[in-house]
Amino acid sequence: MKRRIKILICLFLSISFTLSAGCSNTDNKQPVDANAIYKNESYWTGQRVSDLLARMTTEEKVGQMIQVARDAISPNDISKYNIGSILSGGGSTPADNSPKGWTDMIKGYQQSATNTRLGIPIIYGVDAVHGNAIVQNAVIFPHNIGLGAANDTGLMKNIASVTAEEMLSTGI
Repeated sequence: MKRRIKILICLFLSISFTLSAGCSNTDNKQPVDANAIYKNESYWTGQRVSDLLARMTTEEKVGQMIQVARDAISPNDISKYNIGSILSGGGSTPADNSPKGWTDMIKGYQQSATNTRLGIPIIYGVDAVHGNAIVQNAVIFPHNIGLGAANDTGLMKNIASVTAEEMLSTGI
């Protein structure tokens, strides 16, 4: 599976480069100045986005649009392919399925992403529709249709709070 994902990414990038031949920014691999506009929070969002996009190569733009399953990627792949997002679906856990194991894994992915030329952090997604249930010892809540049938807004708020707390405790 991991090999197939890498092949698909390489194929996608190859097609993208072929289609974008002649784009002015595809060779722009210059180091980024620490004072770049996109890194400066005093500029408004539109200015920061425009500055960042102007600096990105086509390869970096394509990589930022890709979301990869956690079990099909390593931290090295994040920086190699400029990956923008990772998803832990049901059953996709680190070897150490504890809050510390999750925190360490996600920190590794983030460090790899922020050590790239542009330093763009990844977006990390997790399937937490029943609480953060894939983490060992986490609370698992009933299916959403059952919870909705309870017609209890306070219960929903409590479940959301517990899920948020569990997510934060693992670094997500």
